[in-house]
Amino acid sequence: ICWSRAKLKLREVSKNQATYKKLLTDLLVQGMRKLGDKAATVRVRQVDLLVVKEVMEPARKQYTALFQEEAPALTLDQATFLPPPPTSNDEIESCNGGVSLISADNRITCNNTLDDRLRIAYQANLPEIRKRLFGAVAQGQH
Repeated sequence: ICWSRAKLKLREVSKNQATYKKLLTDLLVQGMRKLGDKAATVRVRQVDLLVVKEVMEPARKQYTALFQEEAPALTLDQATFLPPPPTSNDEIESCNGGVSLISADNRITCNNTLDDRLRIAYQANLPEIRKRLFGAVAQGQH
């Protein structure tokens, strides 16, 4: 239930342009840092192309200011896109927003999409979720 509710809330994130721009900038900075490469390709949803074009250079400047080193060169992939925003049809692959950064040699992908971040947070909190649903289980009992 909480997974479904969280996914529904994610749909709203990209609707507030100012907030979403800031979020995309932060996701780019974090992705550049995690990737640790001199150059990266940025992949986004097709509907986010224009807004990501706007925030790529500010993200590079923010990276340089934060880490006191030159930011990676970013290239926006305008041929391959992340899945489109969700629709009422849950069977179609979708993406609620965010970015993926791909290393220059195409070997490493840093998925910094909202969906991936939700999945990571959910997995990290599974022990707590289990405890709240089923109570604490004594060590070693199954």
